Parts: sequence; structure tokens; C-alpha cells
Amino acid sequence: MNSNRNENIKVSLPSFISKITIDNITYIVQTEEVSKRKTKVISRVFLEGKILHLEEADYAHIAGKKDFPIKIEELMQKLHKKATEEFTRASIKKRKKKTEYFNEAMELLGAGGGAAALDVLRKGLEMYPSDPLLMSYCGCLYSIAGKKHKEGIKMCRDAIKQLDSSVSLEKEIYYPAFYLNLGRAYLGAGKKREAVAAFNRGLKSDPKDQDIIKELKKLGSRRRQPVPFLKRSNPINKYIGLLAGKGSSKKYTR
Repeated sequence: MNSNRNENIKVSLPSFISKITIDNITYIVQTEEVSKRKTKVISRVFLEGKILHLEEADYAHIAGKKDFPIKIEELMQKLHKKATEEFTRASIKKRKKKTEYFNEAMELLGAGGGAAALDVLRKGLEMYPSDPLLMSYCGCLYSIAGKKHKEGIKMCRDAIKQLDSSVSLEKEIYYPAFYLNLGRAYLGAGKKREAVAAFNRGLKSDPKDQDIIKELKKLGSRRRQPVPFLKRSNPINKYIGLLAGKGSSKKYTR
């Protein structure tokens, strides 16, 4: 009996190798025999040679059976699947939420860490590539902190398009911030006229947005409205402003 058991143990066991990709990172999953001296098989998840996760199973209970080759292959397949699923589940659980990336970036930005904030937002976009909020702020910092003006402006504009196509009932709330970011991205590129146009588009959604108003005041482009007791969007103010602007070299309108 012992002789038969030993002969079965010496059977060459299969090896399973597969790949899994999580958040654009590819891992290797390998299932094989631990050693010839032990009745154990093991599944490991690797990243660049480093073991990140492992699962083990003992096959002593099937080693002496006639259908051992079939049973051991079933056991290893089951273990391989378990290692893959457990690692995937744990990775998703550890994943940061979109708001965590955003809040971390805003804290860094508040402390003057523009480059660090950009790095956090880029990592956030790797996880959530279609999120317009992360895209908008990342684009703004690309232009200002990263000095990649063309890419930053495009990212800000793409974020607005993404917001336009969304079904969120609250998207109107985000437009001022998105156009503020676009305007700042233009300023980073030295494009003042385009920046003012973006800021004014933001004010159409919220005429009282203080961040946009501050930017326009710094640029000296928010003129006093001709008839103060009427809204700036009133046709009378728009018409008078248009006439007054004919004699000026700066014609910024809302």
C-alpha cells in the first residue's frame, strides 16, 4: 500500500499559469506543487517577481487513489480559481473611492503641493478614467503645475463634454467649477482671451460664483454693469455694454 502511495506521489503534477488585470495592472497567477517531499500544492499571485497572495492545499487524502491524476488536476484548478478570486476581491476592496483621490488632491493643493496633487489625480484617473471631476481638475493642474498646456486644456474640455453627456441631475452645479478649471488652464498657457471666455461661460450657470468673479477681477475684465439695478444678463445691460465696448480694445462679453 505504501509503495503504491509513493508511486502516485511521484507522478508529475500539472502547473497552471494565468494572468489577471486589475486597474490596468497585470498580475501572474501560478499553481504548482510545493515540493516532491510534501503532499501540497500552492497558488501564488506575482507582480514583478514579488509574491502578493498565496493559497495552499494538501492532497494527501487523494494521493493513493487510482484516479489521482484526475483528482489532483481538479484540486489544482479549484485552488487556482480560489487564489485568483480572493486576490481580485481583496484588491477591489482596497481600491480608493473617487472622492478620496479628489479630497487628498485638494488637501495637497491647499498646502501648495501642486505637483503632488497632480500625481494623486493622475492615479485617480487610472482607476476611474471616465470621471469628469477628476479629469477637470487634473487637466487644470496639467497646464498650471505640469506645464503641459495643450494636454491640460484638452482634458478640461473633454471633462465638460463628459459632463454634458452624463445623466446626473446635479450636473448644472458642476459647470462653474469645470469652466473655472478650463479658464485657469488657458491662463497657464497664457491665453487670456480664451480664459475670460471660459470664466464667463461658468458665470452663466452661476452668476455669483466667487472664484470665477475673483479671476475676472484679477484680469480686469469684469466691468461694472451699465444699469446696476438690472441683472447683468438683462438685454438692456447687454446692449449698452456692447455699445460701450465698441470704443475699447477689450471686448469681453457674457
